[in-house]
Amino acid sequence: MVETFNCIQCGQCCRELVICITYSDIKRWVKQGRTDILREVVFVRGAPQGDGFYFEQTITKPKKPCLFMVDNKCSIHDTKPVCCKDAPASLTKFPVCSQWNASYINKKRLKKITARHDKDFKKCVTNFKELLEVTMKPRGWRLKVNM
Repeated sequence: MVETFNCIQCGQCCRELVICITYSDIKRWVKQGRTDILREVVFVRGAPQGDGFYFEQTITKPKKPCLFMVDNKCSIHDTKPVCCKDAPASLTKFPVCSQWNASYINKKRLKKITARHDKDFKKCVTNFKELLEVTMKPRGWRLKVNM
């Protein structure tokens, strides 16, 4: 089994993957005052990857690079989404990357990542209204609930 992944920084993962956003991502960006990132986060219902928060461009314009990719590098590397930090260890298939192969899958690491993602997803569900409000605010939108 291969223990390390040799990233050649080709940027394919930033061009091809839908980038999901977690509870911890949103909370971190609120704490950091990163409205530049928060304004790009949307909640999508009925997405092929499942209902959730995503970078809008990666879900509405497939095959288009992540808007935070500048000169083939992540411009928000210091605070990038958890799914980006976990890739490719969190992926069981990664056809867009020439360096990745199935031997990279470490079941123990994958199980740990999956457990963390599940816990984070439950926090998203529990705190859905709050997360929706903080991702809408940088766009100048307000949540209106009809009773």
